[in-house]
Amino acid sequence: MIKRLLSAFCAAALLFGMVYFVSASGSVGVTVYQTALNDLLIPLQASTMPESIGGVIYVPYTVFDRSSSSVDLGVYYQEIKITSNAYTFSLNAQNNEKSITFDVKMNTCKDKQGNDLSMRGASRNGKAYVPAKAVCEYFGLQYALLNSDYGYVVRITNGKETYDNSTFLAQARPYMQTQYNSYTASLPWNTTTTAAPATTAPSSAPAQASQQPTESAPVQEESGENVTLAFLFGDGTALEDILGTLHNANACALFLFRTDTLMEYADQIRRVAGAGHIVGLAVPAGEAANAAEVLREGNETLEKIACLRAHTAYLSGGTGNLDSGWYLWTGNLNATNINASTGLALYQNIWQSIQQKKSAVSILMNENARSADALERLMNTLGSKEYQIVIPAETVW
Repeated sequence: MIKRLLSAFCAAALLFGMVYFVSASGSVGVTVYQTALNDLLIPLQASTMPESIGGVIYVPYTVFDRSSSSVDLGVYYQEIKITSNAYTFSLNAQNNEKSITFDVKMNTCKDKQGNDLSMRGASRNGKAYVPAKAVCEYFGLQYALLNSDYGYVVRITNGKETYDNSTFLAQARPYMQTQYNSYTASLPWNTTTTAAPATTAPSSAPAQASQQPTESAPVQEESGENVTLAFLFGDGTALEDILGTLHNANACALFLFRTDTLMEYADQIRRVAGAGHIVGLAVPAGEAANAAEVLREGNETLEKIACLRAHTAYLSGGTGNLDSGWYLWTGNLNATNINASTGLALYQNIWQSIQQKKSAVSILMNENARSADALERLMNTLGSKEYQIVIPAETVW
């Protein structure tokens, strides 16, 4: 019963954009997203916090407008129709050379010329949200998802920022800590959430990073503490074993399905999505040059068979051009290329590679019996070490 509840909880977390992790001790906590625009740390509020939707980071569309955020990113919004059941709005470059219009109800996004774009808006907390990275790329802004002791920081810059990412995290640390503590203390389940130690900075201190203390506290590099898992779907024979191991660890993963076999494995896709995992699309070798069209057709098929759209793509044949709104999965530990005859040998290779990494580890494995065996061994090892299994999202720098 407890395991079934945990699985349902994980699925609900994905649906509503709240990201949960499994710590080394097995405790479950909420991952907080803070927002920074150039050198300004935006006040942390549940109603405006970035959301993880299908592994893609979304932010309220008003973040990009100076009248709402007080930071001039060179973009402004125009509300066309915002009602309780319809969200139609546009984001526009101040020189009016570029514009994108979102219709959340119709699930469309068009550019100034009326061309369809792959990015989509979403409705959360009674507000309209847009994919942060895709919008930034469209308007020529810089996007980064930074890892800190006080949650992830979604940072959007336009070249007018004073600090690089590492310096910004060091300068903003006291205020991030204050915001994190205040937010986690307000959660209804805060008895299971460990807040960070109290900061020495007053809670009423301004959030502007340029007004923060000038000491340069060292920013610790990633040391392999975060691990994300992805599986390249094969024929489904090992799927239940892999899902069972993930279920027992209360961990979520990304499953990449080949675009040319989606109808054949419709039941398995629904099974993966129903278990609370992320569904992505793998473009077969030889079709990378036409990846944008292949992925568009793949999403149309996913909508028919599972009522969902993917945002993460894997190009089996190398590199290719992706439309805005797609996240290209690359990872930094490709276990599909490891020549191992047994699950034990595969596990040993993976674990050795993890220990050698000096950054967060993103693992890609085949969906087969060897991987299922290796995964069970790996989860047992990670559970006894200082590692956290986190939900695959956009690249964490």
